Amino acid sequence: MQAILSGMQEDANLGRKLAKASHDLAQGTRRDSVAMGTIAVVTMFFLPGVTFTTFLSMPFFDRDD
Repeated sequence: MQAILSGMQEDANLGRKLAKASHDLAQGTRRDSVAMGTIAVVTMFFLPGVTFTTFLSMPFFDRDD
């Protein structure tokens, strides 16, 4: 009987450790998600201007004859 209770306690401790590891992983994933959102916003801000500037810098707009 003592061995069964000891095994159950060990199983419960492993379950707690697994839950803590999962929680830590979820927090890390959330931080990464926030960083990726920031990168996406910055990209959406600069991409139209860069595209337009690149289009205007193409050689067929050169007026020198």
